[in-house]
Amino acid sequence: MIWMLVAGLACNGGDKDTAGTTPDTDDTDTPTDSGDTTADLCDGTLLQGDLDVNTPAEADAFCDNYVSVEGTMTISGLDTLGGLSCLCAAGTLVITDTALTDLSTLPAMQAVDTVVIDDNPSLTSLSGADALPGFPDLSAVSITIVDNDALADLDGLAGLTAAASLTIEDAPGLTSLAGLSALAEVSEELTLDNIDEITSLDGLEGLRAVGFLSVLGVDSLTDLSALSGLSDLGGLFLESNDALRTLDGLAPVGATANDLTVQSNLLLTDIDALSGITAVGGDLEIVNNGTLDNIDGLSGVGSVGGELVISTNGFLADLDGLSGLSGSVDNLSIQSNISLQSVAGLAGIDEVGGNLTIALNDQLPSLAGLGGIEEVGEGVLIDQNNSMQTLAGLESLETIGGDLKVTDNANIADMDGLTALWEIGGDLYLYDNRDLVSVAGLSALQGIGGQLFIKWMNLPSLDGMDALERIDGDLYIRGNSDLADVTALGERLSWVGGGFEMSYNPSLGNTAAWDLVYAIGETNIQGTITIASNN
Repeated sequence: MIWMLVAGLACNGGDKDTAGTTPDTDDTDTPTDSGDTTADLCDGTLLQGDLDVNTPAEADAFCDNYVSVEGTMTISGLDTLGGLSCLCAAGTLVITDTALTDLSTLPAMQAVDTVVIDDNPSLTSLSGADALPGFPDLSAVSITIVDNDALADLDGLAGLTAAASLTIEDAPGLTSLAGLSALAEVSEELTLDNIDEITSLDGLEGLRAVGFLSVLGVDSLTDLSALSGLSDLGGLFLESNDALRTLDGLAPVGATANDLTVQSNLLLTDIDALSGITAVGGDLEIVNNGTLDNIDGLSGVGSVGGELVISTNGFLADLDGLSGLSGSVDNLSIQSNISLQSVAGLAGIDEVGGNLTIALNDQLPSLAGLGGIEEVGEGVLIDQNNSMQTLAGLESLETIGGDLKVTDNANIADMDGLTALWEIGGDLYLYDNRDLVSVAGLSALQGIGGQLFIKWMNLPSLDGMDALERIDGDLYIRGNSDLADVTALGERLSWVGGGFEMSYNPSLGNTAAWDLVYAIGETNIQGTITIASNN
């Protein structure tokens, strides 16, 4: 049984100016009642909570009274860890802002959950890391090595076979991962971040399984071939690796449980190495890869459990690499792909649980390929697709849970692709589509859960909207230069849950606007009625 004392040390939340003091040693110790902890292997007293040790005197005072820390032990300002040789266990051990050159004085601990080695400007070597409990199998330990500018190698981790997680970040002096040559498994996340000088991942040839692999900001990286043995990959994040042209060498097989993101790799030309992936359990995001001209490497993906985002890939002409995808996705976002001419590769998607966004795709002529989508759980945004002339491709869409916004599309002429749509849960927002001359494609629409907003359009009439029975929010029609006929709205519309504004439609006339009010019934309009400047 471990017994605890009330500490007079520099504990977080207490007085830190206690160097040289003697902790309270009340003889009436009470046993801990915390169940199994990282300190259960230790013969001595557990300090509950967190502790900062900043001076040799504080280290001595700790060892006079304790052997373990239940929470986080933060060590800073020291040039040796020798004064903490008593340390048996800690929940988290943080070594930061010390004068250490290596870890040779690291205490021989019995248990630790997390080790953070952060911002030690003189640390050149991890020699001594093999004193970590369980080494070389640290499958229960998370290790973070970050912002140690002088660190030259990882040789101190030689022999390491497993870790719960391993992060190596901001290591400008590191030129090789050779010290990781025995590493076979990282059950949670392996992160390599902002290691500017490595050109390959040599040293990771033995890696077989990773819960999540993140490689970001490794500016000189050109080669992933060291990962050829990695067959079990739970998720992948590749971002801002400026010299990376191909993913060749990366050969995961089967389903990933987590996200797959390839983002801001400006020279990347293909992702063919991902062809063995059969499903993505989380999000699939291909974003801002400036020279990527195809996504054929995703041809094996049959399902995406999260959102699908294809955005800002300047040379991408089609989405044919996703032709094997079927079922539902959480969100579907196709944005800012200036060369995209077809979304036919998405024909297998039948439901979008969240938002559907098609925006800023300058050469996309239509939505052909989205014909399988019957339901969108949240909103639909069709915005600034300058070559799009029709919404054809959405013929199966029956319900939208949120808003439908069709905005700033310079050449869309009609809404004919929406002929099955009967319910919009939020707003219907038609704005600044200057070539839109017909809304007849909305002939099945019966209900709008928010407002009807039509502004800055050249529509001559609202013919085709005669099935609309209710608008739960405002009816707002303003600034449409050619609009001369709104009688279709009066056929069945008998409820406006908000206000009614019809103004600055110069071809309409105020009389026609009032006629619509009377057709709906003034008492069926719940807000203010504004009719002005329709001449």
